[in-house]
Amino acid sequence: MDCGEELPFPNSGICKNASYFSGGFMRVLNIVGNISEKWDEYSGLCTYPVEGCDKIYDHNDEKWNPSATYGSLRHELLDFLIAELEKGE
Repeated sequence: MDCGEELPFPNSGICKNASYFSGGFMRVLNIVGNISEKWDEYSGLCTYPVEGCDKIYDHNDEKWNPSATYGSLRHELLDFLIAELEKGE
C-alpha cells in the first residue's frame, strides 16, 4: 500500500494527517508525542519522533515510502500508535 496517495496531506507527517480527521493539531501532537515515547525507535523529540527527520524530512519521496528506511520507520510508528490507541478503547 502506498499510504502517501491516500493521505489528506501526503507531504506531511502523522500529526497533521491525523488532525485532519480529529480536528485538533495540538491535541494530536500531544497524544502522538506521549505515545511515541514508548516506541523502541523513538528519536527523543516529540515533534519529530522518527530518527533522521532533520536530514530528509522534506524529501517527500522517502517520507512515506515503506521501502525507504525513514518511510519504513514512519509506517512502524503509525502501526505502533494505532496499536497503543486501540488498547485504550
